Amino acid sequence: MKFFIKFAISKIIRLEYMETPKIRLLADRVLVEVVTENEEVVTSSGIIIPTYAQDSDEKPQIGVIVAVSTRVEKCEVEADRVYVGERVIFSKFAGSPINYKGRDYKLLRITDLFGVAEE
Repeated sequence: MKFFIKFAISKIIRLEYMETPKIRLLADRVLVEVVTENEEVVTSSGIIIPTYAQDSDEKPQIGVIVAVSTRVEKCEVEADRVYVGERVIFSKFAGSPINYKGRDYKLLRITDLFGVAEE
């Protein structure tokens, strides 16, 4: 039990000190920090194909929720509720991209999220 409490407190402290945009979200919006995963493909002959040259047929993206609106926090359906710090999956073309101090964020509606990625 003590380990869980220490882990929870350390997670809260880390999230508290992350430098995130100061935005008060309206309606059913969430702010997600985009997690970039470099997936270079190496062919059988040894040629490396970088991610920007690959055929990206609308591959979903993964991100970490940084902020949620009050409507999302007070969601009455427990299955639809998301929390700060959860990893979520969303469409590559969903939402509005935001760049803040060199970090990529997306402003999404709760309906743009496909699901929560379990670790």
